Amino acid sequence: MILFVFRYLIIEKWLINDISEKAVLITGAGSGFGKAFVEKCLDEGMTVFAGCHRQESADELTKEFKARKGQLEAFQMDVTSNDSVQKARDFVEETLKNLSKELYAVVNNAGVYEASITDDFLNLDDYRRMMEVNTYGMIRVTHAFKPMIKHSKGRIIVCTSVGVKIPAPCFISYTVSKFASDGYAKSLRHELYDFGVKVITVEPGVFRTKLNEISKFMNVLNNKWRLASKELRAEYGEYWYIRAKRYLIHLYESAPSNVTPVTDAYFHAVAAKFPLLPTVFLAPLGSSKLDIRKRLAPLRLCNTIQL
Repeated sequence: MILFVFRYLIIEKWLINDISEKAVLITGAGSGFGKAFVEKCLDEGMTVFAGCHRQESADELTKEFKARKGQLEAFQMDVTSNDSVQKARDFVEETLKNLSKELYAVVNNAGVYEASITDDFLNLDDYRRMMEVNTYGMIRVTHAFKPMIKHSKGRIIVCTSVGVKIPAPCFISYTVSKFASDGYAKSLRHELYDFGVKVITVEPGVFRTKLNEISKFMNVLNNKWRLASKELRAEYGEYWYIRAKRYLIHLYESAPSNVTPVTDAYFHAVAAKFPLLPTVFLAPLGSSKLDIRKRLAPLRLCNTIQL
């Protein structure tokens, strides 16, 4: 009991000084985890730079959150474009100069998911699309803003996935990109330690956001199945196709729509005086019973847990 109180009151609730004076950059801020975290940071009085893939999303964000406590600077930023990220960096740097503030944290939240089917139905382009946003985009943003974070001795947060702990069927291209992101973050953590910079990963399970819309899952599955060779479809069989649909529907229906566990984890990573762990694991809060069983089972038994 004493240890629980110590953890809750000291480790989890002890925040850095003057949190309302801190500035944070959030990528993928137009929807989902990113948008919810923008709102949370603004309510804490922070200065928030919200990078959105579309300018329309940035405009909507500005309109929706104009009455919040903190200061919001929403802008278009394509994490797959060197020019777009550099333009965003220049804007953030100039704005912070005018505010006499430093950038304290970068939250690499932007991500995409497309291929909800097994490797046999995929090609290299399917993997490249995942890597371009989820991995290379994250690295591109980190490279651009890292000097500012080193100067402030701040935080770099990388959103990976529960998939790096519990790889699941039909998510292979997404999982590969998140494994790469996880490896980058863990290596960067060591490299920046002597500079006083903390690098923290957050590993959400499946939540109901625009990233995980069931219609998107089904469209990809149906199209990939339709375009596959007759030989491949015969090898897998119609029953596998039906079972894959059932698996994806179950995964979506069992996923929570409340993303508070993720935004709380982001905030802890950004604002806690002593971040609890270098990795915040959220599988039980946003995953199906299948995922939880796999988490608890020995590795050698995971392959026996059926869809």
